[in-house]
Amino acid sequence: MLPSWVDEEMPFSGPCAICGGDDGRHRVTDAIVERVRARESVESVAQDFRLSEGFVYRLIVEDHRSGGRGR
Repeated sequence: MLPSWVDEEMPFSGPCAICGGDDGRHRVTDAIVERVRARESVESVAQDFRLSEGFVYRLIVEDHRSGGRGR
């Protein structure tokens, strides 16, 4: 489950078309974290997803706090 603060920059877009989960944004947030883990710059990833750098950093921190298990 995604934290409520994700709504600030990523409006809910419906269930996941791949896994059938309640919130399809988990696929996008996972992709963002994986790209930064692969050493892409936060600035580049934020621009590609049209999000603020602060939002991307927050996703990374939350992923780290969860032990890298995703949301």
